[in-house]
Amino acid sequence: MILSVNLSLAASICLVSRIKSDETAFTLLAISMTLFSYWPILRNELIVRYPLSPLLLVILLCPPTLVMLYYRSSAILAVLHLAFHLFVILMCPWILIKMQSFKSTIHGPWDEACPDERSA
Repeated sequence: MILSVNLSLAASICLVSRIKSDETAFTLLAISMTLFSYWPILRNELIVRYPLSPLLLVILLCPPTLVMLYYRSSAILAVLHLAFHLFVILMCPWILIKMQSFKSTIHGPWDEACPDERSA
């Protein structure tokens, strides 16, 4: 947590250094530090209280992001964004489940010692 806050502060300072107005720079720095510091705590609390909140956040935030990408940037970027989301949300778990059948257990000297109940 401390490392991520330090990195967020460094990234925010790099972005703020490009802004001309002191008030705007301070506002951006304050908002970024608030979001980077308190969002993990808020996210964990939301997951504990409302287990479906991550799914709800994806459903609520993905369509506006796609619309903004389409109108502000390009349709190709919006399609790539949607394809990446679908790959991560649907394909990666499916691949993980399919790969479980190929998993093998290798025993060796690096394993934990198992007590032999017969020798006791």
